[in-house]
Amino acid sequence: CCVFFFFQAEDGIRDFCLSRGLGDVYKRQVQDRVFLSPLCQFPRARSRLVGVEENFLNSIYDEFYLPGAYDPDISEYGELQNSGKDDGVRGLFVNDGLQSYGGDKDSKNVVARASMREKSIESSQTLDEIKIIVAEGLKIGLSLDIGVPALITSQQNNTYRAKIRHLIKKVPGVPFSQYQQVQFYSRTLVSMQEYYVLAENLWREAEEPILQQQITEYKQSIPDGSTYGVAKDKMFIMYGRETSENERAQLQNGLKNFINIDTTMVFDTYQLVIDTERLLLFLELALVLIGFIAIVLTFFLLLVSFINNIMENVWEYGILRAVGLTTLNMQKLYIYEALSLTLASGVLGCCIGMGIAALIASQFALFTELPLSVDAPWILLGSTFALGILTSVFA
Repeated sequence: CCVFFFFQAEDGIRDFCLSRGLGDVYKRQVQDRVFLSPLCQFPRARSRLVGVEENFLNSIYDEFYLPGAYDPDISEYGELQNSGKDDGVRGLFVNDGLQSYGGDKDSKNVVARASMREKSIESSQTLDEIKIIVAEGLKIGLSLDIGVPALITSQQNNTYRAKIRHLIKKVPGVPFSQYQQVQFYSRTLVSMQEYYVLAENLWREAEEPILQQQITEYKQSIPDGSTYGVAKDKMFIMYGRETSENERAQLQNGLKNFINIDTTMVFDTYQLVIDTERLLLFLELALVLIGFIAIVLTFFLLLVSFINNIMENVWEYGILRAVGLTTLNMQKLYIYEALSLTLASGVLGCCIGMGIAALIASQFALFTELPLSVDAPWILLGSTFALGILTSVFA
């Protein structure tokens, strides 16, 4: 099972859990998948459980957190510190609206055939619903939605009643999607406490000797002092203040001192965003340069075109001079004609270009599932129009 480990930093470290042995090779758990379905158990699909801490969304780059529906049974979700969006993960840590079935077993085998409360973390032995968060795409793929009773089924067909707290379209660190194809690689977010309980129950259900041996080896590989008794797969760090590139580099190098394998990597998301913005700025400047070169070439093309136009229409211009047009009027006539052609072609070109850009952006948003955003390159657009008008006047 995939487990995430999060903490935040603000002038140091804030709200963190110690986990020794960072960077060790963790064997993937044998019972790493369950089946997720409505209460009728059809349709159903495999899903991997992901245990998260309560500060998960405050520890990621939440600009790309796209929330879906929220459970109305929760009175208040709270807001994220950076974006101000409702903290949907908080629903995993409150018991508002849960149903209790008053026993540690379901004697009629209607709701569940195993207890979710056989653990030392909580003393309650009642069969409560497991609080989960799933992808928005499961609304179509598995008919799961807020208010629809869900069921988690182990590989040994033991079932656990679940309550959907929140639907997520996209979130960094977890492959969520709003398309129904997500059912083939879905993830289910649960609190770290309930993840531990469910994992222990899944391990106890393993009957094959090979599976039991692998589970034993996995447990032995967990470093001593690991929180909740499970290995961690990822760690997200969020600074609570603005940091310099050197500060982030020092933290990144410090973390690498604890990593002794090549498969574990450290990424500075904030620096990646800065580098991407710089790249886009250089790209826009390059387009401006290309546009300037095109305008210079257009200047000479217009110059040759107007000279040929004058030479071909000398007789018409002579008639206009004969009826009383002055030299200034003739120059205005040339300039107005050039401006008309330039502005008309510019407006038509911008409309066609913006339409194509919107089409490409919509295709990009279709695959990335990010909100559609079409930003006009005003610097390039304004400089090109200005150079075009100057070319029309002085050519």
